[in-house]
Amino acid sequence: MTNEDRPQSLPARRAQPAPDRRDPIDSKPRPAPAPAVAAPATSAPARTGATAPRSRPRKAPTEVLHADIEAELSYYVEDLRVATGRTKRDIVESALREYRDRNPLA
Repeated sequence: MTNEDRPQSLPARRAQPAPDRRDPIDSKPRPAPAPAVAAPATSAPARTGATAPRSRPRKAPTEVLHADIEAELSYYVEDLRVATGRTKRDIVESALREYRDRNPLA
C-alpha cells in the first residue's frame, strides 16, 4: 500500500532511518603501524665485514607483518575481554578451536 492508497485517517508512512551498523571495534583509535625502515641511499663503496658498523640486523618483512598483526589482535582481544568478561586465554583458545574446526587439515 502506497501513501496515495492509504485512507486519510491513517498517517502517512515515513521512511525509517537505517540502523547504525558501524563496527564498535573499528570506531576505536588504533596506533599507527610502525613505518618501514629503509636503508639510506649512499654513494660510498660497500664496506667489508671488518669495517661494517655494528647495528641490529633488519627484520624480515614477515616479522614486521606478524608484529603488526599481533598488535591489532591484542586490541581486538582486549575489546572482547572488556565486552564479554572472558579471559584473554579463553578468547584465544576458543578462536583457535573455531579455526581448527573450520580448517581441519591446517
